[in-house]
Parts: sequence; structure tokens; C-alpha cells
Amino acid sequence: MKNYDRYAVNVGARFGKTLVPVLGETRLLGELMFGKNMDTGVVYPFGVPVIPVAFGDDVAGLGERALYLRAEQDLTRWGIAGFRFDTYSADVSQANDARDTYTFMLGARFSKNLRLINELAYAIDNMHAKGDAPPSQHVLQYSAWLQGSFY
Repeated sequence: MKNYDRYAVNVGARFGKTLVPVLGETRLLGELMFGKNMDTGVVYPFGVPVIPVAFGDDVAGLGERALYLRAEQDLTRWGIAGFRFDTYSADVSQANDARDTYTFMLGARFSKNLRLINELAYAIDNMHAKGDAPPSQHVLQYSAWLQGSFY
């Protein structure tokens, strides 16, 4: 068994104001995270620290960074539109090692606590193991989800 340091620091902010009364509230949200050795390797197996062969050697830590920005606009009480940008890097010591995602959202509200959201996301995935070239994979994804809340 080999122990190594892990930590994450996260800060977020939210702003909400009704700028156009006929439409409804405008919301801006953001989060920034810095961490070390927090990736679990589920999506990127190379995102976890390498355990050295010699038990006495230290584990080389992987610094991580994530940023999340989102803007939402109510479209009367029946609709919602938004845009989200997020980026994540499991190893900030490498150049061009991140997954950037741009997401457009359009939704319909059926009641105060029930809405159907449609999202179209475009991602550029350059996550790669040390020594490999960034793959520059382009991913286009559509998703729809029904959300209910009880507050």
C-alpha cells in the first residue's frame, strides 16, 4: 500500500437578476477548481499518479484544473435557454492537455418543479498521457433530460 497527497480547492459564484422583466431571470454561474491527484482514472486511465516501483520513492503528483461557466436566461415562465463552457485537465504540467466543452441548452417548463432540457454539446478532447501527442478528438453529443424538483 502506498499513500500519496490528494487535495482539491473549489470556489464558485452565482449571479441572478431579472434584467428583462418580460423574459424572467438571467443567471450567471461559475466554478474554478485546482487539485492534485484527484482524478480516479475512470475516463482517462493516465490521469492517476504512477506508483513507483521502489516503495521508498515518492509518488509524482498530478496537478489538475477545472473551470465551469454557465449563462441561463428564462424565456417567460415556460422556457429556458443557456450556454455552458467547461474545461478540465488532469495534468496541468503538460501543454494542450484538456477537454473543452461548449454546450447550448434549450428547455421547456411544464410547472415550477418540472422541466425538459435539450442540450447540444461540442467537445475538443486533447487529454493525453505524458509523451503522447494530443489526440484532438472532436465529439458532438445531444442529450435530453427530464428534471423534477421538490423544493
